[in-house]
Amino acid sequence: MTDDPIPTFIQLGDQQVDASMVTLPESGRRFRNAWIDAGEEAIGVDMDMAREIARNEIRAKREEAFKRLDVEYMRALERGEDTGSIVERKLFLREAPADPRIDEAEDDVELAQVLDGILDDVEHV
Repeated sequence: MTDDPIPTFIQLGDQQVDASMVTLPESGRRFRNAWIDAGEEAIGVDMDMAREIARNEIRAKREEAFKRLDVEYMRALERGEDTGSIVERKLFLREAPADPRIDEAEDDVELAQVLDGILDDVEHV
C-alpha cells in the first residue's frame, strides 16, 4: 500500500480534469452544473447556465411559500377578509425567478449574492 492520495476528477463537458490541478470558482460548488474549462488550470462558470440554476433554486424554494399562502388565501376568503396582501405576496413569488438582478450579475460570486438575497426574501414572504 502507498500513501499516495486518490485522485479526484471533475467532469467538464466531455473531458475529465484532475481536481487537484485546477482552481475552483469563487462561488464554490453552488453552480457546479454550469462549470466550464476556463483554461490555464481554472474552472469557469457558464453564466447562462448558472442563471438558470439560480432560477430553478428560486422556483423550488417558493413552493412551500405558495402552499402556505394558498391556505391563508382560502381562510381569508372564508372569513370575508381582504386578500389583497396575500395576492401581492403570491405575485412576488411568481415574479421572483425573473428578478432583473439575476441577469445583471456580472459573475458567479455576484450571482450567488443576488440569489441569497432573493431566497431570503422568498423565505420571508
